[in-house]
Parts: sequence; structure tokens; C-alpha cells
Amino acid sequence: MGHTGEPEGPALPIGYPPQPVWVPPGPTAVEVLAGAAAGIGSILAAPLLRDRMLRTLGVLPGPPSDRSGPADPVRADRAPADPGPAGRGPGPQGAGDPGWFGPDSVAWRVHADPSIFVAGVAAFALQSLHPLALAGVADHGSFAEDFFGRTQRTGMFVAGVVYGSSADAQARVDEVHRVHERVIGVAPDGRHYSANDPDLLEWVHVTEYLAIAAASRRFGLIPLEREALDRYVAEVAVVGEAMGITSPPRSWEALDRAFQGFRPQLAVGEQTRAGMRLLADPPGLTPAGRRSWGLIWAGALACLPPTAGTLLGFRAPRAGELVACRSLLMALGAALGPPPPLLAARRRLGLD
Repeated sequence: MGHTGEPEGPALPIGYPPQPVWVPPGPTAVEVLAGAAAGIGSILAAPLLRDRMLRTLGVLPGPPSDRSGPADPVRADRAPADPGPAGRGPGPQGAGDPGWFGPDSVAWRVHADPSIFVAGVAAFALQSLHPLALAGVADHGSFAEDFFGRTQRTGMFVAGVVYGSSADAQARVDEVHRVHERVIGVAPDGRHYSANDPDLLEWVHVTEYLAIAAASRRFGLIPLEREALDRYVAEVAVVGEAMGITSPPRSWEALDRAFQGFRPQLAVGEQTRAGMRLLADPPGLTPAGRRSWGLIWAGALACLPPTAGTLLGFRAPRAGELVACRSLLMALGAALGPPPPLLAARRRLGLD
């Protein structure tokens, strides 16, 4: 959906003057050149050398005898081609069904890009700014105890609705609603929360796809163009509708205004600060893994809208960190290849 010249999305709250539409920045020329060099080097390397490079970066486990610590912190965000909650995989039930998106969609391109690694971390950072959303995670989740397992499950849902058959995508949404029925409680400020509250569902939708689009525009192999931002937001509105959001944003401007509309509800309390410490330095990483994760974290901070950056009070990532982050992502993308859910979807459609 293109620009109409008229404001889109909800009216901003009184006392919060409207801000110019924030458009995520693209990569610098230095970032692009460094990323290209890293990707080409990874493609040219032999498979064994690629594995050694990934272990050095801390994103592949060592030999079986060395697997005493956490393995694969970055691969955790690239979901496997699991059969889905209804047991529907790329078998006869879904054969020929393009699902909710299909191979010509912007979403298929965006979610196959290694920038999705950064996007997941940025989304968690954004979502932690809402006290009620964060209380549900803190009270009912296992984020601190099973950080990479939680990120992988989230990645499996996101990849599943993008690449799965229509039936599988709906089954995943239904499963999330069933899980959310148990996520109710009282936040530290005394307010009651429910994960199925339409307001919280909209917050998660807005922040999730804002982060993915911003990461794709900054770190994507082919950075997301401005017009493609609108197309992407319009496409993923189908997920918002399935989740129960009455009127999900259908353009980038509407998405940005929706995010601004949440400003009065955002706060940085102790739970948020604890969440940020966990995101910045997940437990159990090896020294090499911690260095790699630091680059992913820097990239995630670069994808946050100004309002979020101001609330969190983090320094802006240094130029060198962003160059290194893009190089890491391009090397990972070249070494790991297409994500399994995409390959499964292509087989389902007879494209391979």
C-alpha cells in the first residue's frame, strides 16, 4: 500500500506530539562492501573450513565431546522445518498450497535473509518496553532458563506462518491462542494482564514486524526498499487478523503510527532492565560466542526506532560494530544456506 498523503493509523495520544514517520536507515557503503567480502569468502571456503569459521564465531557446537555448554546461539533463530502443531508438513495435505504468502511475496524474501537473526533480538528488546507484555513473559515464560529454546520456538512460529501451508499457518495461530489462555496474572504495578488481550496482541504484532522490516532494510543482503516496506507490512497484516487484531497496519506509515500510539504505555522498570541484561549477554555463551552475540546485539540496537532508543538509554552502536555485524550475517547466510522452512515450502509447491 503506497502513501496517500493522509495520516494513517490511530490518532496519537494527547500530550504526545506527532513525530515524523521513522524510516529505518539502510546500510552504509562500507557495511555493504565488508558484508559482500565476508559472504564471498564464506562461499569459496570448503565445508570443513566453513564449519571451523562458524565454531570460531561461536555459532556452531564443537565436536560431540566438547558439547558441554550451550550450542548454536545464532542458529536458534533459524527455525527448522518442523511439521507444525497440527502435524502438517510439506506432505500431501499441503501440496500445491502457497500458504498465506507465497514465493512472489516480500515476506518470503525477508524471512529467508540472515538479517532475521538481528530482527529477533530487536523484537524482544522492543516488546520488553511494555510492562504488561513483559510481565507475561517473566511470570509464565522460561526466557532466562531457556533463552535459546524460547527464541527458537518464536522463530518457528514466525517462519511457520510465512512458509507453511494455509492450514499449518492457522494451526500455529490457534496453538498460540491456546497457550495464551494460561498467560494471565498481575504485573508488578498491580495491573492485570492477559496475553490474549487485543491491545497486547497488537503490540506484539507491531513490534515484531517493525523489527523484522528494520533489520532487513539495514542488514539484508538486498536491503528492503522503501516501497517494499509498505508491501511487507500489508502482507503480514494477514497474521495480525488471524491473531485477532481488528485493524492491523497495512503500510509502513500506519505501522510507525501504531508504534507511536503505544508511547504512553511504555516504561523501563526493573523487569525491563533485567530483560535487557539478558538480551545483551545471554547465559552460558562461550567467549567466542559472546563476541559474536555482541555484534548481533549491536545490530539489534541499530534497528530500534528513536523512541525506543531514548527510553532504553543505550549508546548508539559504533560504525565498526555495524560493519562487523553485517559481515557476520553475510558469512552466516552464505555458510548456512537457505532456511529449512523455505526449502520445505518450495518442495511443497514443486519448485525444486
